[in-house]
Amino acid sequence: MGYLTDTDTVIFTAGGVGLGVGLLISAQEIAFDRWLKQDWPGWDRAISKSIVSAIIWALVLGALSFIAILYEPTKSIVTIKRTIILFGLWMGLFAPGITRLGLWTTNKIGQRFKGSQKI
Repeated sequence: MGYLTDTDTVIFTAGGVGLGVGLLISAQEIAFDRWLKQDWPGWDRAISKSIVSAIIWALVLGALSFIAILYEPTKSIVTIKRTIILFGLWMGLFAPGITRLGLWTTNKIGQRFKGSQKI
């Protein structure tokens, strides 16, 4: 006999995936800093950043699953669970790289624009 309903299971699963996604994103950001900037933030900052990222992503994915269940009552629970998990995995894999690419691009555009202005 289970005490959790299907809805509870989806929300807790999304929270668990969010913990993993947060740790993955934090690890990638720390690795990018180490690789690109040759900077190690230190263990204290790395651990605290990882914990905060994991908690935030767990809350975000848990809230997304709750909202999806609440406002899409015709969708099956399995579809919502699969969608939230895939969204979390895609964000965990590609968010840090896309963020760094966007920052690099805007930096290059800003340097080019700043260099072309005559004062």
